[in-house]
Amino acid sequence: MELRETVGARRKIRGYAAFLVCGLCAALNLIAYLPAQTFEQAEATEFTTTLALIIVFLISSVVAVIYAIKNSRELGLIALLLFSVAFVTLICVSGSFSRAARTALQLSYAVVVLGFASARILALRRSSV
Repeated sequence: MELRETVGARRKIRGYAAFLVCGLCAALNLIAYLPAQTFEQAEATEFTTTLALIIVFLISSVVAVIYAIKNSRELGLIALLLFSVAFVTLICVSGSFSRAARTALQLSYAVVVLGFASARILALRRSSV
């Protein structure tokens, strides 16, 4: 019985860790573009960094979705999944937003995901010990 609970806790922690990586990617992308005023003014290194971060974001998003579906009773994972879907949807249609609005959107996503996922990982680790 304890082994099953330990495996379940590990799956939940891995799911939160995958969302944590998504939040880190959003935060690092925001930091990479802070000095530039527009996308056209960004250097090639910033574009390369963003491309790498998008790839990591997509991979960790797929992993996070898998763990959220496997742990569908964990409300925190489902909430992060819905929040991430809303974030990606808003980013896709953010062409009409101002630069400040896009920055605020990315910053709020990063802060919420990093804070919530970190807190849940710590809580799950404490409860499994």
